[in-house]
Amino acid sequence: MELMILTRRLAVVAALILLVAGPARASVILTATEVGSDVVFQGGGTFDLTDLTFYLDSFSSSGIRANFVVVLLGSLPNAPIDYYQGITGPAHIGPGIGIGINFPTSGSGDKLGLSSNILIVPDGYASGSPLSATDTFAGQSFASLGLTPGTYLYTWGSAPHADSLTIQIGAVPEPSSMMLLGTAIVAAAAYRRRRIN
Repeated sequence: MELMILTRRLAVVAALILLVAGPARASVILTATEVGSDVVFQGGGTFDLTDLTFYLDSFSSSGIRANFVVVLLGSLPNAPIDYYQGITGPAHIGPGIGIGINFPTSGSGDKLGLSSNILIVPDGYASGSPLSATDTFAGQSFASLGLTPGTYLYTWGSAPHADSLTIQIGAVPEPSSMMLLGTAIVAAAAYRRRRIN
């Protein structure tokens, strides 16, 4: 009987965690991790450009600059890109180092990212199309690139066209780890309550 009650409680906790987390979004998430002596940026997702304003088209190579929030990932050669205005978010993702852009040693995928509060997408990008990119900065660390670990959220639009770009520098717990932690806390509380009674 006690096992059935505990199972029901765990199911309720799992359902509450899923409700609080909300539905999965297709927004773009870029993660930066230190892998050995390198920094690797990777990520993907989709953008909804409906509530943004086209600014200009240009050509650019990939690179990052923490103190002015330039994060442009994708293949290394210059490629055509479009800029869109109308996003809000943090003014920097770290103190930066020097006044220039740090260029990756290797990169692949779609050109995507941001420059200050301007979204960057491949030339002619259509809302909802999948994007992905990976760039490696060999022989670098977060400190040498002037990056501050943390989560940086850039948002735009309103329902049903609200969207976002998240830059995650450093590791974050996986949702499954958070669920396991919640389950362990509930189980420990139930065990403690049973021992007290």
